[in-house]
Parts: sequence; C-alpha cells; structure tokens
Amino acid sequence: MLHGAEVRAGRYRPEVLALQRAARNELKSYEDSEWQAHAFAAALLIPRATVREVDLEDIMTVSETYGVSEPFVESYCRRMKRIL
Repeated sequence: MLHGAEVRAGRYRPEVLALQRAARNELKSYEDSEWQAHAFAAALLIPRATVREVDLEDIMTVSETYGVSEPFVESYCRRMKRIL
C-alpha cells in the first residue's frame, strides 16, 4: 500500500531479489520500510487516546490489553509522547 507508486512507476523489478533494500543508514527514518511498517502497526493496534493517558509504569497493562509486546508499547509510547 505504501509503495504502490514505486511499482506503478516501474522501479519495482521482480527479477531482482525481492527483499533487497537500501542500506538503512542511507535512509531517513520515515523513508525506511521497516520504520513505516512499525509505525503503521502501532497506530493500528494501540489507540492514540491510550498513548496520551499511559504512564510508562502502565506498559504491562497496555501490552496485555492490546495483545502486543511490552517493548513495542514502550517504543511507541515514547515516540508518540515526543509528538503529542
């Protein structure tokens, strides 16, 4: 979904190894497909209202409530609290 323009523009070449990517240190974080997938998953799985209310001591509760790992919750909450 995020990289449809790449495919339509002909920059996607199936004959090249499908998992080949640019080196992560060559990309801005928001251009990295792994970062994009992580950010999308977090936004889908944990409501923003929850992030606004959560303290870092509540990570285990949020993890259990939404069925995601504690490191995932901690990372997402830290990143969102910088933005919110």
